[in-house]
Amino acid sequence: MFDSLFNFFLALITMVAVALFVAAIIVFYRNVEKPDRAYMDPLSWRVKIAWPLVVFIAHYMGKLQSTEAIQRDKVALMRAGLSFSLTPEQFFAIKILVALGAMLFVYALSVIVRGGIGFIWYLLAAIIGYLLPVFKIKDIKKKREKAIVRMLPTYLDFITMAVEAGLSLAAAIVKGLFVVGCGIRPLS
Repeated sequence: MFDSLFNFFLALITMVAVALFVAAIIVFYRNVEKPDRAYMDPLSWRVKIAWPLVVFIAHYMGKLQSTEAIQRDKVALMRAGLSFSLTPEQFFAIKILVALGAMLFVYALSVIVRGGIGFIWYLLAAIIGYLLPVFKIKDIKKKREKAIVRMLPTYLDFITMAVEAGLSLAAAIVKGLFVVGCGIRPLS
């Protein structure tokens, strides 16, 4: 009799705790300002899947970053060409989510192997997961720099032809940015 009553109250308390937790998450999520993405670049499909979590974490944990870290991430995103896709706070949230995902992956491996994995493996997975988006941004930056260097001769040829045709240097630069930026290649 006592055991069944105890189990009933334990289940009732657990249900109330879960309901309060869900209600708190809903209230916290409603207080999050939704970013206006009307003038921003579209997100990749991977980021779109986790976007509500990214916005939630960026709103509540983005303030934990130092000004130097925000500035460093802002410069890295700008050099990678992603400054119109993500803010530094959202990039920080992505780093946190990937770190948590890496820890979850290690936990799933430990369940599959049926062996105890020490705390150090979870910590190592979190560190690697936190650094993966940074490495991805650096990779995107290198690819973008290579594309810029590859387009530079075409751009300079176009500017030279435009100046020889009578345009001023400033007008030729603007015209060259438009033509090369749109992917229109001059005949050669």
